[in-house]
Amino acid sequence: AGSFSNEVLISIRSVKAIPVLLESKLKEYNDKLQDIIPMAKKKSLGMGLGLGGMFFAFLGVMYSVGYWYGGKLVDDGKIEIGDMYLCMFALPIGAMSLGQLGTANADIVKVRHAANKLFMLKDRKPKIREADINKTKKKRRR
Repeated sequence: AGSFSNEVLISIRSVKAIPVLLESKLKEYNDKLQDIIPMAKKKSLGMGLGLGGMFFAFLGVMYSVGYWYGGKLVDDGKIEIGDMYLCMFALPIGAMSLGQLGTANADIVKVRHAANKLFMLKDRKPKIREADINKTKKKRRR
């Protein structure tokens, strides 16, 4: 639908000049949107459930369990309250950083592939044989 709308917008003068063409293009665009809507609904539902689940796990579970267990450790005298808060903020930031590592994964794969090519190039034996240094030295001495 995006490429179709782009095509219509590029030739907007022709479309506006012929009212019948405008109506047919609008109907065609609507038909294309109707084909896409079920897939878009599924995709948005999945994204919404994923984001909602992440925030529930992040805010609902992690903080509640963290404050409960951290408070228990503070009461037992095993840690201080500052250490508990340090942990409560360090863990989510670390988890988010690890989550963002996935976006760089494609670049990491490209770099590893390029490094392998570079090492193969470095390790290959040339088809042209090297000059024998001893023979050239003997020829020069004569």
